[in-house]
Amino acid sequence: MPRIAIQVFASLREILGFNRLEFETPATTVAQLIDFISVKYKPEFSERLIESKTTHLKKYHKILVNGRDIEFLENLDTRLKDGDEVVFFPPAGGG
Repeated sequence: MPRIAIQVFASLREILGFNRLEFETPATTVAQLIDFISVKYKPEFSERLIESKTTHLKKYHKILVNGRDIEFLENLDTRLKDGDEVVFFPPAGGG
């Protein structure tokens, strides 16, 4: 099983209760990783990130794999391998 490091920010950190964690996971794609995190830690994590009707990433959320936006890779089907770092960003607000 690959060992993956994740980092979460803002409201996603509040949901999970941590901002960085490393663990082994059977997940081989970003979508599977989100499901794994949701089952292991908090179901709200997936609900916050994924549109239930389309199973696409919700608008304005960003996920990076090794510093690259999954939008420019294979979206939620982006493959993961041992040693990858995945970073989750909720929408940023401000004014």
